[in-house]
Amino acid sequence: MQDGAFHGRVAIVTGAGQGIGQATAIAFSKLGAAVVLYSQSKEPLMETLALIERSGGKAIPVVGDVSNERVRATRFRGQQRGHLGRGPAIRSTVPSRRGNASSV
Repeated sequence: MQDGAFHGRVAIVTGAGQGIGQATAIAFSKLGAAVVLYSQSKEPLMETLALIERSGGKAIPVVGDVSNERVRATRFRGQQRGHLGRGPAIRSTVPSRRGNASSV
């Protein structure tokens, strides 16, 4: 894929604080997407946010339990609309610590 392939779109990445989730968030950012970073832990998310912002990307961190539908709906939509615009969303699912996939 080429740079800018996701310009004007919003990527929602769960597990964005480390490992595959962090790498996915950074990759979407490099391709031009604004990224909603979602994880249960604040500190790792802030590291991912810093990496994206240092490279000129745009992202917002959201701390919460993605398996809770009410939390997921409220935080994703509120954060996205308030800071990243309303472009079409791209979703990325990363396995949770429990071994099953978290989905949004």
